[in-house]
Amino acid sequence: MGGSINRAFSAILKPQFPNDKPHMKRKTTFLSPSNTGVVRVADILPQLIAKYGLQKQRNTEQITQIWRKTVGKPYDSVTRAVGLKSGTLEIAVPHHAFIQELSFRQLELLTNLQTALPEEKIKRIKFVVTNEGTYTA
Repeated sequence: MGGSINRAFSAILKPQFPNDKPHMKRKTTFLSPSNTGVVRVADILPQLIAKYGLQKQRNTEQITQIWRKTVGKPYDSVTRAVGLKSGTLEIAVPHHAFIQELSFRQLELLTNLQTALPEEKIKRIKFVVTNEGTYTA
């Protein structure tokens, strides 16, 4: 009886992954630079950020904040940075009229973004109309 209780508890406490085979074990290895076996948070944090894609999320939030400061009022509440791919920053706007208005300031906006975010290497701003309405923080 004791063995079945142990199996029941281990089944509850151990997460089950449907594609795992019984002989396979999930293992995440974090390397200790000092090889002492002690792993400091400062040592594994960059690995965790890379593993879970948190750097990209942080960069997107930073780009969004800088876009809002750069574009200023009243556009900061009706536009939003969607993403950055291959040097093109995509900005969502609620109507074609905003594309027309912002295109007059495109060079100024691009220069300011390049100065504020030199590591992102922004080469172009692309405005796209979305049906999501206005964007408020």
